Amino acid sequence: MTNWNKRLAELQAKQSEKPLTNKELFESEEYRDFTQKAAEDMVNGICGYLRRQGFHITEAQEDERVRSIKMDIHYAEDDMTTAFTDGAHIGINAGNKMLAPLKKQELRHFAVQGFRVHEIGHVIFSDFPTTQAWLHQLEKGEWWPVAPKGITTESGAALDKKLKQEHYYRQVLLQVAKGVENALEDGYIEREIQLLYGGLAATELATLNDLLLEDMKSFGEQLSDGVKPFFVMLNQLLLYAKFDMTMAEGCPEEYLPMLEECIFTIDEVKLERDPQKRVAGVNEILCILFPLLDETVQDMQKSQPQQQQGQNGQPGKPGQQGQQGQQGQQGQQSQQGQQGQQGQSAPMTPEQSDALVADAKEAAKKAGGTAAPSNRTTTSLANPGKRENANAVAKTAAEKAGPHNQIAQTPGESIGDSDLSAGQWELDKIQQQTADTRAKQAVEREMKHEMQEEASAILQGAVSVDRAADVSAKNIDKYNKMAGKVTAISRNIERRFRAIIRDEEDDETISGLPMGTRLEARLLYHKDGKSFSRKNFPRDTPRLAVGYLADESGSMSGMAINASISTGIILEDLCRRMELPCYIGGFTSSAGGLQYISYVEYGSVDAKDKYRLTGMSSRAGTPTGMAIRYMTARLKKLPVANKLLIISTDGRSADGADALQKIIKEAKKDGVTVIGAGIGASRSAVEKEFANAFLDVSDMEKMPQLLAGIVKRHLLR
Repeated sequence: MTNWNKRLAELQAKQSEKPLTNKELFESEEYRDFTQKAAEDMVNGICGYLRRQGFHITEAQEDERVRSIKMDIHYAEDDMTTAFTDGAHIGINAGNKMLAPLKKQELRHFAVQGFRVHEIGHVIFSDFPTTQAWLHQLEKGEWWPVAPKGITTESGAALDKKLKQEHYYRQVLLQVAKGVENALEDGYIEREIQLLYGGLAATELATLNDLLLEDMKSFGEQLSDGVKPFFVMLNQLLLYAKFDMTMAEGCPEEYLPMLEECIFTIDEVKLERDPQKRVAGVNEILCILFPLLDETVQDMQKSQPQQQQGQNGQPGKPGQQGQQGQQGQQGQQSQQGQQGQQGQSAPMTPEQSDALVADAKEAAKKAGGTAAPSNRTTTSLANPGKRENANAVAKTAAEKAGPHNQIAQTPGESIGDSDLSAGQWELDKIQQQTADTRAKQAVEREMKHEMQEEASAILQGAVSVDRAADVSAKNIDKYNKMAGKVTAISRNIERRFRAIIRDEEDDETISGLPMGTRLEARLLYHKDGKSFSRKNFPRDTPRLAVGYLADESGSMSGMAINASISTGIILEDLCRRMELPCYIGGFTSSAGGLQYISYVEYGSVDAKDKYRLTGMSSRAGTPTGMAIRYMTARLKKLPVANKLLIISTDGRSADGADALQKIIKEAKKDGVTVIGAGIGASRSAVEKEFANAFLDVSDMEKMPQLLAGIVKRHLLR
C-alpha cells in the first residue's frame, strides 16, 4: 500500500521548484481565494471604522455586503477589460495591456490588488442609485438634485436651453458629465480608502495609479498633438478629480481662469460623503465648461457641412429636412451664421454628436476613467444624507487631506515607491499553496489509478472506480448545512470514549513535538517550533477500522440518500477525530459489474473527503456482493485487530440471499464484521440477505445515530 503522505511530500518538492507563469499564478484558485479574503477583510475593517464615526451600519448589513462579494480573476492579454463591479461581483483582468510594463510578478500583483482595493471602494462608498437617478434626469433634460447656480449666468442659461431642447447636444453633455462624475467618484473612494484603511492598500493603489499617470501629457503637449482645447481641459479636470493634480504646463492664459474655477468646484465637493452633493458639483462644472464646449461645437460646424436635420436638432424624415430643411440650404447656412454671431452653436447633427461623444470617452480613458455598469444597485454605507446617519461625519477628514491642492506641473508627486517585500512574501505563500494543491491533485490521480488496479485484481471482473478529482462550492455548502445537524453525535461519542480510555494511559509523556495537547513553556527558548507534548498511549495501532458502503441504486433517492450522506458525515467525522482508518464509498452497477464511488480514503491527502460525501446519488443496480468483497479485501490489509463493515441498503441485491450470506461468512473469516442496515419498504428483503448480520432501521432519520452507536460499541471492545 502506497504511503500517500510520503508521495505527497515528494511531489510538493518537485512542484515548488517550478515557477508559475503569470497566467498560472493569477488564474489559480489560491490567488482568487487570497484576493477574496483580502476583499472581505477590507469591508469588515472599513465598516468598523465608519461605525466609530457615527454611521449606522448593523452587523447584518456588514455581513450581507461581505457575503455578496464574489471575486473573479482571469488573465487575458488580448482583452481590453481592466476591472469592474456591479456592487457584488468583482471582475479583474490580470493580463490587461495596461499592466504590460510591469515585468516583476510582485509589481503586477500589487496592481491587481490595486484593482481589488478600488472596486471594493465602490462597493462600500459609491451610491449607484443616486448616480443613476442623476443621469436619468439629465437624459430627460432636467437638472437633479437641484439646478446649478451656474445657470444664472448668460452662458449657463444658454446651456440650460440646449440641455432641455437639443437632443444631440444633450448626448454630448451626458457623456462629459459621466466622465467627470466617474473621475470624481474614483477620486472620492480612493481618498476614503487611503484615509480609513491606508497601509498596504494605499501602496497597491499607488502602484496602479502610477501606471495611469506614466503616459500622461501636459496641457501644452496635448494642444501640440492637435487635441481640441475643450478635451484637453476635460482631461486635466478628470486628472485632478481623481489624482488631485493637473499638468498645466503650456496652458494658454485664456484657459487658466476656467481651469482654476473648475478645480475650486472640485475641491468643494471631492471630500463630500453625500453623493447628491458630489453630482451637484458635476452640474456646476458643466456650466463652467459650457463656453469652451460650445466653441468646440462651432468650430466643428464651420469645418463640416451641416447635415439634414429637423427642428431642435432632431433628424428630419427621409427625403425631407423638417421645418428647417424647407428653407433650403441657403437659409440653413444663414441661420447657422446668425447663431454663431450670438455666441451659440447651431443645432447639432447626429454625426457631430457621435464624434464629440467619442472624444469625451477618449479623454476619460486617458485619465484612467471607466464607465460604470448600469446594473449597479448598492448604496453607500457612508452616506450622511440617510436619516440613520444624521450624526455621522459628513466629510472625509479634510485636515488630513491638506489645503486645496494647487495646480501641479508634474505627475506622481504623492506616489511613493512600492515596498516589494510585502508583495513578494504574499506571492511566495500563494505559490507554495498552489504547488501544494497541484501535488495533492497529482496524488489523487495516482490514488484513483491504484484503486482501479486493486479493484480489478480483487474482483477479476468488470469493475470501475470513480472518485471526484475536486469538490465544488455546492458540495461544501451542502456539507456545512448537513454537518451542523449531525456531527454533535460524533463529538459526543468522542468525548465519552476519551473519558473511558483515560484510565489506559500510562504516565509517560512525549515532549519536543511540533504539535500536541500541551504547550511546554520550558521548550520555547529552542525556537525550533517543537514546544508541545502529549501523553503516550499504550496502543501502537488503532482500535478499529471502519468501512461504510452506501447503496446508490436507482431506488435510493430523497430521504434514503440523504440519510446515507448524513451517516457518512458522522462516521467520517468520528473516525477522523479518533484517528481510525476509514473507507466510505457508494456502490451501484456499471456494464454488468460494480461501479464503486470513492468518497473517503484512508491516507487521503487533500482534506476534501468530507465534502465528497455530498456527491451520493441514486444511480443504477445493486451489486451488493461485489461491493462487500472489494471492501473486505481492502479492510483486511489494514494492521488493525477489529474491522467493521456497515452497508446501508434497501435490498434487492443482484447476488441473491444465499450468495450474499456466503460472502458475509467469508468476510468474517477474514476478521471483518459485516452489518447490513435495512432501510425503506423492502427491509424484509434485506433481512433475508443479511440474516444474523441484519439491522432494522425503520426510521431513516435515526440511521446516522444508530450506525454511529454500532461503531462506538465495536470501538470499546
